[in-house]
Amino acid sequence: MRVKPSPGFSIVELLVTVAVIGILGGIVIPTGITAYRIQRVNAVVTDLAGWLDEVRASADTNNISCRVSITSSASLRSQDIVATATAITPGTTTAASGVVCGSGNPMRLPGVGGSSTYSVATSFSNNLFYFTQRGAISTDNTAGLAKSSGTTDANLSIRISADGQPPMRCIRLTGMLGLVRLGLNNTTGATSSDCTTWGAL
Repeated sequence: MRVKPSPGFSIVELLVTVAVIGILGGIVIPTGITAYRIQRVNAVVTDLAGWLDEVRASADTNNISCRVSITSSASLRSQDIVATATAITPGTTTAASGVVCGSGNPMRLPGVGGSSTYSVATSFSNNLFYFTQRGAISTDNTAGLAKSSGTTDANLSIRISADGQPPMRCIRLTGMLGLVRLGLNNTTGATSSDCTTWGAL
């Protein structure tokens, strides 16, 4: 008995299969890249907001001021330092001895490397502000509110995006209570803009 050989796939069937895989890849891969970028930016903002909240609490607990310095750059990578906190004697610029702000460690960008870059910018001068003893926010280490551009109750914001692409996420620090709020702007990755939607941490 003779067995008929299998004819296999025709060239047309193979071309159709490759075309379908290409179309699906063209849809799925960009969506996956966007979702990954969103998750990375969300992780940075969530980690930084938690770190800032810990620093704010330690200023109140230890009766000191915590000077927070933000690294403003358009080319930060995973594991680069994005924020540091130093214990300062209230009302001065002198370092306080024997105490630390938060854990005492700088805040590093999460991740294990890669070619992506983060853009970080601030709305306040010198990328520097203070959490005072009662957890309030000040740009000059006095007991008052954050001061910026001649106002007495300014919102300080930190803006972060990945690869210069949307979305941009923000952290807003507000007034006497040192409130930390998170923001979102889905239309731009430019950290010169501000977030358009805000919510509580």
